[in-house]
Amino acid sequence: MDQIKMRSSRELYKMSFKRNPLIDFRKFESYISLIFSLVFTVIVYFYVSSNSEVEYITSNTKDIVLYTIFGLLGMLGFIISGLAIISGTIGHNVTKNIIKAKKFNSLLKIMFSFNYLGHLLGFLIVVFIFIYFILSINSPFVKWAYISISAMLSYAIFFVIFFAISLLKTCLDIFVINYLYSDEEEMQESNNVEMEFINLKTDTITQILSERNLIDKDSFIAKLKQRVDEDIIDDSKKKELMKKISDYYSVD
Repeated sequence: MDQIKMRSSRELYKMSFKRNPLIDFRKFESYISLIFSLVFTVIVYFYVSSNSEVEYITSNTKDIVLYTIFGLLGMLGFIISGLAIISGTIGHNVTKNIIKAKKFNSLLKIMFSFNYLGHLLGFLIVVFIFIYFILSINSPFVKWAYISISAMLSYAIFFVIFFAISLLKTCLDIFVINYLYSDEEEMQESNNVEMEFINLKTDTITQILSERNLIDKDSFIAKLKQRVDEDIIDDSKKKELMKKISDYYSVD
């Protein structure tokens, strides 16, 4: 049961990612974000170069930062509610089947992706709030600092967008996992119903034979115990079955 112990965020991070997804450019969301941020940086460069009024640039940037904060807050709410819904979708029995199949860690990795994105969104929201107030300070405008910060933050924004899109595939994976591992539960329920039906048929046949004096109850019980004694090798299981027979047929 070691695989279902409580883990710290650091342990989950190490288990889920070989490298920080934010700088793992082998992943789609990272390299596509880099491409878009480079294009955006070029646009920012021409925007700053073509406008000499610092107040105009600062005012527009503050508006963009404010809209970005609201957008990130909305995305954070989406991630939190999405994780809550997905967690509620996977029931207790499905989780037990996943543990039996030794896939619990894989499930944790999928779920931790939401946790990672939530932390990144929270960090970016705080950063943009600070930037909004810094832009309100009357200080010298440094062109290259403005462009450099814009490049880094644009990369982060594009990354969270594409990472969130990749989580849509994760949601589909959760749906498939839920179906695959709930199937075993349904089969178990089906087997239980089938066994109950067989027991009812056996009891009915025994009752009819007994009522028509075709079989003696004591002889039937003795024969049943004989079969258990001869066919069952495990002594503990044999005792359990003997007790079950005695309890079921009210035998002293």
